[in-house]
Amino acid sequence: LELSFSAFSALLWFPKSSEKTRNLIKMSHTTEHPLETPWTFWFKHPAAGDRTTAYELFLHNMGTFKTVEEFWHHYVHLARPHLIQDHCLLACFRGNQRPMWEAFPDGGQVILKIRRKNFLDLLWEELLFAAIGEEFGEPEVVGVALSVRQKEDTLSVWLKNINKSILMRLQMRIRAILNLDETVPLEVKSNAQQLSQPSKSPAMTPIAGPAAIPPMSAAMPALAETKVKEAEVPKEKPAEATPKPEEKPAEAPKPAEAPKEEAKPAAAPSS
Repeated sequence: LELSFSAFSALLWFPKSSEKTRNLIKMSHTTEHPLETPWTFWFKHPAAGDRTTAYELFLHNMGTFKTVEEFWHHYVHLARPHLIQDHCLLACFRGNQRPMWEAFPDGGQVILKIRRKNFLDLLWEELLFAAIGEEFGEPEVVGVALSVRQKEDTLSVWLKNINKSILMRLQMRIRAILNLDETVPLEVKSNAQQLSQPSKSPAMTPIAGPAAIPPMSAAMPALAETKVKEAEVPKEKPAEATPKPEEKPAEAPKPAEAPKEEAKPAAAPSS
């Protein structure tokens, strides 16, 4: 089977891939290999400035693919995980579904925490190929995500709905695909639980849409009212100055009338 240039270069770049991964890479010039469902790459860059800004505003659609060939046209241009900046998210989800808790309120994630960067590239590659190749064998799987952090990175498999049986099967498949020992912990988090609690990292706080951000025009009337009230205060101060003319009733000429009454008794002896 003849390989295209992108497929051949991919084989050279990823020599440690499993046989299933190598089979996924193989392509021909004339025949395309459709996937069971379309998939979309998503990327979230670190929030700048106000860290309470809506999560969705920093989430970017990197392209949708529905065949193996289209997948490679996108994947070869993506940075390797160990080169991605801290506080970034790289995800691949079915169709146009987005990596947001609100999109799957009844779902959750199975999470693997990684502290050594030298394993990150290979583990992410295997997890990604397993997702688009339907190796999890679970229709409830809606996507996979890579979250890059300073101290430890995380790989997660997202589920549309979660229950004990689905989680047990999925954890077994993840351990088999990534060749993980039983002692390696796989954490489970429900989206409903995470939605009910504020995120410890404000930059990763998922807020439903730009509508969650109050427009500046909404704050303008309140600011205008305060300015009007402040402008009215000095106008009342001149009214308080009016008592000053009321002090004028204390006139000094009135005591001068008393001596006039003392002159009347002087007229009696003259008669």
